[in-house]
Amino acid sequence: SILNVEYYIEQGDQFINNGNFEKAKLSYLDARKLAKQLATFYSDLNTAFTGIDARIPNEVQRKGKATLQILAESNQRLVSLYLRTEKPEVAVPLLIETIRIMSPNSPEGKEAYERLIQLGFVETKYKG
Repeated sequence: SILNVEYYIEQGDQFINNGNFEKAKLSYLDARKLAKQLATFYSDLNTAFTGIDARIPNEVQRKGKATLQILAESNQRLVSLYLRTEKPEVAVPLLIETIRIMSPNSPEGKEAYERLIQLGFVETKYKG
């Protein structure tokens, strides 16, 4: 559930506060993996029930959006960790994924694009 993803993120935050970056990374990766699985499950349910019972796709779409939101949050935590440990090349794909799943116009997407500029991956400012 999303609560489990939140647990992994909180656990990772605690590891960061204690200076244990490796355990934090593993916890954030677990959060990311679980969020991606949940997003896939909600998408599959949405597809299966479309045209059969409109209530179910409405519910799973809501839950799917919440799952993508927490996936973006876990990506953001990983990006911060990778930048802190001087591994920007590992952060770039996560930033791009965040833009893709949240859209460039979302606060998360705008922040991710701004970080890509800071890293020198892109140069053109986004005015959206």
